[in-house]
Amino acid sequence: MGLRSCMILCAGGVLSNFVLVPLIWMIGGGISDAPVYPGTIPIAQMGAEQIFRGYVRFIGVGAIATAGIFGILKSLRVVAASFSIAAKTFSGSHAASTERTDTDLPFAQMLMGVVAFTLAIAAFFSMLSSSILHIVLGVALTLGFSFFFASVAANAIATTARNPVSGMTMLTIIVSSIVLLRFGVSGQSGMFFVMAIAGMVCTSLSMSGQTITDLKTGYWLGSTPATQQRVKFMGVIAASVAAGLTIVLLAQVFQFGEAAPGDSRVVLASPQASIMKALVEGFMSQQPVAYALFG
Repeated sequence: MGLRSCMILCAGGVLSNFVLVPLIWMIGGGISDAPVYPGTIPIAQMGAEQIFRGYVRFIGVGAIATAGIFGILKSLRVVAASFSIAAKTFSGSHAASTERTDTDLPFAQMLMGVVAFTLAIAAFFSMLSSSILHIVLGVALTLGFSFFFASVAANAIATTARNPVSGMTMLTIIVSSIVLLRFGVSGQSGMFFVMAIAGMVCTSLSMSGQTITDLKTGYWLGSTPATQQRVKFMGVIAASVAAGLTIVLLAQVFQFGEAAPGDSRVVLASPQASIMKALVEGFMSQQPVAYALFG
């Protein structure tokens, strides 16, 4: 990962645990004897872990989402260049490369794939809601976030070997929740709707970073990009089946993130999943949102 990235991770841990947690306890404990939202007990009575879970992790969400925004802004030039190449290729004004090592799948095939998967996504969302407006919104959010964030993920992996999936997925959850709430989607179905969008976007980001890594390695070894891209689909199917079955099997034996009342199964720590759960439940239950902490 490199010294700089490791130091940034360490700095985040130090800032969270040795600066923000004591600061919130010191200031918050003297302000009020009543609970301060989103906490449920007075800050003076909280332990370090409770302060972290109740306040600091939401500040972390804001930091991660901000990193996602910065990533998009930094990658706008890459996105614009991709649009330009695609437009030239589709119009025929862009000469196809005769080099085997520079041959990609035809753009028309890629476009057909996007159309096919868009229809599949729409069909999936139709199982969650009968409203045409909600289905269109879900598809638009999924495609919009996936398009812009995939470029960011590919650029990040190519340059720093780190994929900022967390930040962009958090940003997807926050924005999607706000948009869907405005159009009357809430409650349990709203939670599932948002997590479906976030899951698809997160998968898109992960695959974007993975694919660019494969293509970069393939370039060094002299392979044909188009062949790699075709074989990649088989890898995606195999990985999807393996990951899905693994999660199902783990869920039979363990609890994820937090212990449920009356459930004696061992809890597997899932910090990312737990904060996403807290975000989605907060938004879709129409509870007050701690925007100050995000900010």
